[in-house]
Amino acid sequence: PLAHQLPLELVSQIMDHIGDWELSKSLGLTTSLKVPLAWGRATRLDLAILSLDMTKVKHTPGPFYMCSAKAAIRFSAVQIIDYLFLKHRHCFDKTLGQILPANASLEGSIPVLRWWRDNYAHIKPAGPAALDYASLNGHIAVLDWWLRESGLPLQYSEAALENASARGHLAVLHWWKSSGLPLKIGRVMELASGAGHLAVLEFWHRSGLEFKYDKVPLQHASVSGRVDALEWWANSGLQMIYDSDVLVGATRHNKPQTLEWWSRSGFPVQYRPCDIEEALEEATGGGAAVRKWWEKKGVDFGANYAEWTKYQSL
Repeated sequence: PLAHQLPLELVSQIMDHIGDWELSKSLGLTTSLKVPLAWGRATRLDLAILSLDMTKVKHTPGPFYMCSAKAAIRFSAVQIIDYLFLKHRHCFDKTLGQILPANASLEGSIPVLRWWRDNYAHIKPAGPAALDYASLNGHIAVLDWWLRESGLPLQYSEAALENASARGHLAVLHWWKSSGLPLKIGRVMELASGAGHLAVLEFWHRSGLEFKYDKVPLQHASVSGRVDALEWWANSGLQMIYDSDVLVGATRHNKPQTLEWWSRSGFPVQYRPCDIEEALEEATGGGAAVRKWWEKKGVDFGANYAEWTKYQSL
């Protein structure tokens, strides 16, 4: 590998730039990075586990804690996990025993999943987090392992498809659709809209699957300044469900591009000056950009009370 051909000092600088203290320590590199909070009270065995050196682990007394348990899974240290299971069972049950196999699915570690299935699944079965986490991080190979190799009953929640939609993992969505498993479809349009994942929105629209939504998708797109998502909705043929919150939220989050889109969209939308003024007072970063937009629009915040609280068309 290229890393083996580079001077250690240069590799250390690269790792410091990446900002991954755990990875630096696991490679035995010196680092100027601060010790993460989770490792602040690490024991000698925790650090030995992080070194991934089996000899050190065997010759270092316990206990060990969650920080190194997560690292062992992250780096697929199956030999070390097996040793800890046999020789430090009390600590194992309180750490690794609690997070396997969810963290293995999160990290994409099939070797650790296989070890868990063969050694610990009968003690603590998997919950829905495993498939939900695999979907969150886009690990198709892990999803395949669960479906085709694990031989175990599968649990998952609406979070699986929600996570994939929020992260834009189109391949994961296609995997679920073709898996033959019952689909649990939750807030997928809401999360995809807020993140601006147009391909995900298009996937659901064309999927032939039943999904539900309310005013929240357009609200999230507006608050996030995702004009491209708003444009997608406008051209999708789906019902546009929204209220004055699209303007209030965009104002509060300092998104003048959202306000301009709604103004030009041709969709009727109303607001109350009192709500807009309150949003301006709470606006992110002072809200100078949206304040300027509303002033250019000619909104009179000094109007009498009746006008100030009356709904007006944009």
